[in-house]
Amino acid sequence: MRTRSVNSLGLQLVLLACLCTLPLLGCSQSSQKERVIPLKASASMNNARSILENYAKGAPITSEADSFDAVVAGVRKDDEAAADTLDKAFKQIRENPGNRAKIAKETLKQLPAKPEPEPAPPTE
Repeated sequence: MRTRSVNSLGLQLVLLACLCTLPLLGCSQSSQKERVIPLKASASMNNARSILENYAKGAPITSEADSFDAVVAGVRKDDEAAADTLDKAFKQIRENPGNRAKIAKETLKQLPAKPEPEPAPPTE
């Protein structure tokens, strides 16, 4: 039988301990940086705003009119007041399509402002 020397066994234990603690070094708090992630406007609000901007520029009413109720329902999840404003505007546009540009411009003024994109944080 072979016997290992005490020095060899001690060296193996030290190496094993180092290998076991090495992965833990990357999990320290100092390596984690706090980030602020801005919330984005809802897709439904962006869709509604896009539809109204097109109408304000004089675009005709097409098949998107079939989705007015779904757009309003999506906005309602995030902002009741804006959804009520959109619902009223879309009903007016359906009733009087010739006046859609004026209705769209007035409605865009009543909706919450588009959030400004935040500048990217500096990288280190």
